[in-house]
Amino acid sequence: MRLLWCLRAEMTKLWRQRLPWVGLGLAVGVAVLAAWMNAEVVPELRGAAAVPRNAFRFFAIGLRYGIAMGGFFLVLVAGLMVAAETGQGTLKMVLVRPVKRTEVFLAKVLTVFQYALVLLLAVSLSAALVAGACPGSDFGAVIDPEYADPLHPYIYSDAAEMWGHLLRAVALLVLPLAAAAVVGLTVSVLVENPGVASGTAVVAFLGLEIVKVFLERRPALQYLFNNYLPSIVDNSYVRVLQGASEGLTDAFWPAGLWWWNVWVPLGTAGALLIGSLLLFERKAILT
Repeated sequence: MRLLWCLRAEMTKLWRQRLPWVGLGLAVGVAVLAAWMNAEVVPELRGAAAVPRNAFRFFAIGLRYGIAMGGFFLVLVAGLMVAAETGQGTLKMVLVRPVKRTEVFLAKVLTVFQYALVLLLAVSLSAALVAGACPGSDFGAVIDPEYADPLHPYIYSDAAEMWGHLLRAVALLVLPLAAAAVVGLTVSVLVENPGVASGTAVVAFLGLEIVKVFLERRPALQYLFNNYLPSIVDNSYVRVLQGASEGLTDAFWPAGLWWWNVWVPLGTAGALLIGSLLLFERKAILT
């Protein structure tokens, strides 16, 4: 019951702040803008007959850019979860109550996980709505626009197969986003100053993105949890969805990448959570 009380208090505090709403709004706005602008630009830049025009493609592009933006705000929000209260002294007021530090920490973890899930769902739903509303596109089969016989079109992928790609692309973002949130939370435990903590969390996440660029096409890339988040360089399943929506026959994941997409983010989050909990338990807060 005490954990539930802590969780309710943390969630209330989170959604009363402006930053989570700003991050959510910008992530959704970027997703909507990316999907809509791509729908408008594709016929001019690449030719309407060259690339299949369908809602799955616009959704994948909106999801890619929306999650890329939302990931930074997720880390920023997580970076303030402990540091902001430590700096203001409000965490001391919480811990003098009959609650355990472990319960407070778990409540913060579940709260930031909830924010990650809300981000993912909001970006996904907004991208899907805009992609479906784009003129001349729908969530149907991906067909070859250059095939001569319009009555018997050449189908790259049917609707059921594409919906499977879409659902997998969204589901496989849950653990990498959770790992990103834990990175921010770990920094928040280590650094007491809120401004320094938020800045350090974002720089750490940006640093991991830069590392991905240097490790492109190298085996070591698969050991980074953010390799499975959409960005300039990544192996997220969103790439498979976009490739399939464009009729690419080689749009598939290498063998074993499913395993890495699950266990690398899970292992990263687990290791950092254990370390952060131990640090939080020993942190001098009441002195």
